[in-house]
Amino acid sequence: MTAIDITQHLVNIESVTPHGEVCLDYIEKFLTSLNFTCYRLKFEEPGTAPVDNLYAEYGVSGPNLCFAGHVDIVPAGDAALWSGNPFESTFMDGMLVGRGAVDMKGAIGAYLAALKCIMDQPPTAHRLSLMITCDEEGVAINGTAKIVAWLKQNNKTIDLCIVGEPTSVNSLCDTIKIGRRGSLTAYLTVEGTQGHVAYPQNADNPIPRLMTTLQALDRGLNRAPYQHFDESNFEVTTVDTDNPSTNVIPQQCKATMNIRFNPTYTADGLKQWITSVCDQYAGKHSINFSISSDAFYQHDNDLIAPIQEIIHTTTGYLPKLSTSGGTSDARFIHKICPVIELGLVGQTMHQIDERVALQDLTNLQKIYGDIIKWWSKR
Repeated sequence: MTAIDITQHLVNIESVTPHGEVCLDYIEKFLTSLNFTCYRLKFEEPGTAPVDNLYAEYGVSGPNLCFAGHVDIVPAGDAALWSGNPFESTFMDGMLVGRGAVDMKGAIGAYLAALKCIMDQPPTAHRLSLMITCDEEGVAINGTAKIVAWLKQNNKTIDLCIVGEPTSVNSLCDTIKIGRRGSLTAYLTVEGTQGHVAYPQNADNPIPRLMTTLQALDRGLNRAPYQHFDESNFEVTTVDTDNPSTNVIPQQCKATMNIRFNPTYTADGLKQWITSVCDQYAGKHSINFSISSDAFYQHDNDLIAPIQEIIHTTTGYLPKLSTSGGTSDARFIHKICPVIELGLVGQTMHQIDERVALQDLTNLQKIYGDIIKWWSKR
């Protein structure tokens, strides 16, 4: 069974987040046939939908190489705009078309096919494992973060994790991620006194203080780049007064802002800085924070260089090392082991007619298989 076969089967399962149980059933059966021990892990938080997850392991000793991924997908959008049914894979011009083909059922298909080829003659006593979630495209509360906590509680260790996110830009594995910038969101409410616009002396307009505060934050952020990282950036994403009237000074004004930051900062340090700026300029206010992750990166060349060379053997070029893009589940996994992300070309992920080149699936299967073989000889 090839990467193309498995990917086609997975794409044919509609698994819009967080409903990927049928995909997990298929993967669990597949891995059980290869003598993996499988654990189905269902997690639930109050107010959130329960999420099914899978952790599977092979072997009892030696360093553990883990593959991490997700079978949940984003909605298809307007199905009429697709060349075919978005949840029935079709072949077109050397491509497999269907929702999730790139992000990231194709990578899972490539890894499972690689395992199938290798496990016919198990290469080593080293351990292999997979963690697959149905909660990456959603709120990411009951997925990989909870699997990581479960691993800690059960004393299960991982020595390297390969995350199959679509990291490639133009050609297969031309780019691999060795880290990600951190992400912090701040929710600021500046209070004032409501009043008639013709009598400003009887009111206190919070908008000027809010704007001064946002300008001070924008000016004050250190945007210096960091090794392998883009510069940090500050973005205001909403400004609201909920004021329907043109002749009323609003009672309050709210703003939401997000900072994507490299290792120049930590999330706690940014919180302290933002709080101090607000105290200086905003007047009466309240502020809350949501932290997705601190910045992180992998700097162990003994892990990076061999994977680069494996990719070079198949593709003819060395992949670029990058930390660009948004967040991924690597932000949870890096807390317990080194993480490297490598997968398919991401140009069509989340788009109409999401598609993957058939040759890329075949080549990624080989790359993943060679990584497993390299690991078995360490």
